[in-house]
Amino acid sequence: LITVNPITPIIGSVNVCVGLTINLTDATAGGAWSSSVPTVASVTSTGAVTGLTTGTTVISYVLPTGCYAASLVTVNTVPVPITGAGNVCVGATMTLSDGTIGGSWGSTNPSVATVTGSTGIVSGIGVGTTTISYTLGFGCTVNKTVTVDPLPNIITGPSAVCFGQSITLNSTTPGGFWSSSAPLTASVSSTGVVTGMAPGT
Repeated sequence: LITVNPITPIIGSVNVCVGLTINLTDATAGGAWSSSVPTVASVTSTGAVTGLTTGTTVISYVLPTGCYAASLVTVNTVPVPITGAGNVCVGATMTLSDGTIGGSWGSTNPSVATVTGSTGIVSGIGVGTTTISYTLGFGCTVNKTVTVDPLPNIITGPSAVCFGQSITLNSTTPGGFWSSSAPLTASVSSTGVVTGMAPGT
């Protein structure tokens, strides 16, 4: 008399990222989970597998009868943090980068900012915030919040000033900084007061 004991295959993903967790299940109750390389990925009594370092490990589900199912799980690397500015103006571009090669870029809100899929060039489309992501295979992702700022309103005020005299320029967009491309010709204060220093533009 030979007894054939039941066992069913393990169900769930065979890939996990470092620092993230996947859940494996088996339809046959009463078994115990184990990892052949627990330094690569650990597994709890409920089948939750957490990636610890890149590599592979065999996750096993063993019944009291000795019957078991196994699944080879690969732990994938997570990209390093995204580098680059967190702000861009409407109509302008900036470049983000990631030191981990082979990923693709995405934007959660392309109506605010788009990003090219391969180069990380972010284009400001509308005022607001969006999450720029860099994703490797199997969903290993890092994110960076990017804010798209409005352009200052057109500067208003006189376009000429006499030597030694001053005029005042204005913009209704607060929070900006005034500057002069030729301060020896005309200086400008933090409040937009322009003083003629020498003939020129």
